[in-house]
Amino acid sequence: MRSRSLRQVGRALYPDSVTLVAALIVHALAEHAGYNLSVLLEKSADALILIRDNEALEYAVKARSASEERRPTRLDSLYTSGGVVHTLTGLTRLSRQHRRTALTTPGQPPPPLVDRLYVEHAEDPHQAHVLASGRLHNGWRAKEFELAWAEDQGMLPFPTLRMPALRLEAQRRVMNQGLTADVHGHTDAMKTHYLAHVLPDHAFTEHAVAAQNAFHDDAVARFQIVADATEGPAAELAAVDPREVMDVEIGLCASGGNAPDSTRRCDLGMVACFTCRNGYRTIEHVPGLLAAVELASIIESHDPEEWANDQASDLKFYAQACLDAFPAPVVTNIRRTTDLAPHILTVTGMYMEMRHG
Repeated sequence: MRSRSLRQVGRALYPDSVTLVAALIVHALAEHAGYNLSVLLEKSADALILIRDNEALEYAVKARSASEERRPTRLDSLYTSGGVVHTLTGLTRLSRQHRRTALTTPGQPPPPLVDRLYVEHAEDPHQAHVLASGRLHNGWRAKEFELAWAEDQGMLPFPTLRMPALRLEAQRRVMNQGLTADVHGHTDAMKTHYLAHVLPDHAFTEHAVAAQNAFHDDAVARFQIVADATEGPAAELAAVDPREVMDVEIGLCASGGNAPDSTRRCDLGMVACFTCRNGYRTIEHVPGLLAAVELASIIESHDPEEWANDQASDLKFYAQACLDAFPAPVVTNIRRTTDLAPHILTVTGMYMEMRHG
């Protein structure tokens, strides 16, 4: 009985792998922080910057991206990330002092290992290491975890420990706080990746389809059927005799290819179509507009004199401005599914024939 009590005292003074693994699990899930294992293993005794009673900033380093972060936390519970760090700082005091005495060279700063929190105690400090994968899983397989699992889950098989799964679980929980909430260290792209892997496939597919439908419905709602229009440019185009409307690839000419208020053929140049009151653009002209931007970009890259002295730069500016007026998902989809080659050839012919007005 006495030896068991002494072992318990020893574990309290010098935390073993079981205690450290339990702390890692709580630390990863606490306050939905979702810390990576590598970030947790970097934690040191100076990771907390106290602000006021029971409030602090927790310092975290992500080695892979060489990024740093200070995350607000609380100290009034063992189940907050700050509470875990605060508790481990106390529990590892003797172990850290043991390493400091043995590993520090006089006149030199102590090595980083001295103040690390997730270091399993070793009688010889030179044999101490940050908790390695093998020791982590050895600690997880201890009888304390098996008994707790059996008591809570009954006959369900005892699982393996997967630290990345804890980050996913933190992400799942934080989603309840809204779309702006997130776990530690995510870019927007990484957040999207984790969101995709948090949800079961059937739920993710359902939400993805709903989002696509919403994008589509929002885009379509912004379009007007010309024949049904009662006001605005669409109504003006609907009032024009269809026999007077000419398709000029980058838009519609409501004067049949003639100059405004004239019966002579228009000689104002291709770019004038974008500023002419008789010019209109519909969704059918997105391929032609994309082709105009592509042609102008080719000229910009290969013919600096033409780009500087003629109409190519104006063509690109106006065509891109027209594309920006359409819903971005629609333009992206047309770009992805349309062979622009014939449209580029048509726009090139028009540009060469009409560029000098």
